[in-house]
Amino acid sequence: TQAESFTQSGIGAVAESVQSYLRRLFVMATKNMTEAQRDDVSSFTGSLDVSTPLQAAIDYATSIGAVLYFPPGLYDIGTTALNLKRYVIYQGSGRDVSQSGQRGTYIRYDGTSDALQFAGTVNSISEASIHLRDFTVLSTVRTAGKGSIALLSASYVYLHKVAVAGNDYGIIFDQVQHGYITQCDIELSNASSTAGVWLVNGSERTATANAYETNRINIEHTQFNGSTAGIGIADDGGAAHAFRSNNFSWCNKH
Repeated sequence: TQAESFTQSGIGAVAESVQSYLRRLFVMATKNMTEAQRDDVSSFTGSLDVSTPLQAAIDYATSIGAVLYFPPGLYDIGTTALNLKRYVIYQGSGRDVSQSGQRGTYIRYDGTSDALQFAGTVNSISEASIHLRDFTVLSTVRTAGKGSIALLSASYVYLHKVAVAGNDYGIIFDQVQHGYITQCDIELSNASSTAGVWLVNGSERTATANAYETNRINIEHTQFNGSTAGIGIADDGGAAHAFRSNNFSWCNKH
């Protein structure tokens, strides 16, 4: 088929194909998968490890600053954690911790680290511009001190309508500034050491980290589900932490 050409308005605009324009804006998370892997994902089977093609898609998306779109499905990444990259909007297709509807985007992790992680330079916080939207992240192994999503030394981090379950912590912000958690669903285990969100202050998680670097954190309209022994938000300290209109069901607040 012939590529459809168009020219944007404005001085100096040049003609390009619609396909070329969209490739600069959107990247499919399934772009590097085999047909068998795509079928496994879309059928919510989750029997094939897709961590390698997923990481390749992430790496490509950050190189052009694109939206990385995850079609509905179950993405099994085995024991390989995904390394999030800067300047990417990670757009899923909906969250549902119960996995009952055969819809939405699920990332399932069987390893013993942080399932989705970003590691900047310790004590040198720089802009990450990471947006995570409409996902469920399921960790099948609970590992002490690890999270389903964990970010280190990053600023401008947005988690919206994300569900997390299964690991020792749901979300970890360590030296994160301007971090936003809104309309998320956080499932806690029954262990008293587990927290839904851990706002780290100092070297408890990262040995060389300075204190008072997790600042300007907003957690709003988020649901915390757990036991009476669990902690919704473990706030170790920092500046300007705001918690508004959250609901804590069968767990301690913070």
